[in-house]
Amino acid sequence: MKGNRGDISLIAEFIVVAFIMVMLLGTLIYFSDQINSALIGTNIVTNNDINISDYTADTVGRVTNAFLNNADLIGVFFLFGMILAIMFAGYLARNTKLPIFFAVEILVTVIFYILAVYISNAYEQVLGQLPYTDLMAQYLNNTSMLVLNLPLITAVVAVIMMILSYSAIPTREDRTSVPGF
Repeated sequence: MKGNRGDISLIAEFIVVAFIMVMLLGTLIYFSDQINSALIGTNIVTNNDINISDYTADTVGRVTNAFLNNADLIGVFFLFGMILAIMFAGYLARNTKLPIFFAVEILVTVIFYILAVYISNAYEQVLGQLPYTDLMAQYLNNTSMLVLNLPLITAVVAVIMMILSYSAIPTREDRTSVPGF
């Protein structure tokens, strides 16, 4: 593809978006749990003898429980989707980069690794001070593990992306001229 670069800057976007996404998912879990508990915990009866707690448990409570039970799966799929997109961008950028930039990308990868260490440590500190840490540990266990291991994931994804970018995998135009046919 002409004009497609498969930039290493996708790694920095992955680091920042992973942190923001996990924090937003944790906040959504906290608010949905608090709203669901408040509506189900109170025994509000209307003038028509309709119990709001039972109505909430039958409608909004099911949606909230489905979200809480699948929030970790949503986070893991989102992060792995971003990783696959980065690798695909690296694959599409093959044969378009000069080999001299490999050393520059290694240096940039080291800088992004340091950024990932800072983000991972910041997430660990924030996780220890949040009022809903137990909810995040219960409902976002695997997603939190991915963010806590962000430096390792960043290094592996960056190296795989660079291998795909600088490898000599032939493009479709190169495969059309087969000798003898």
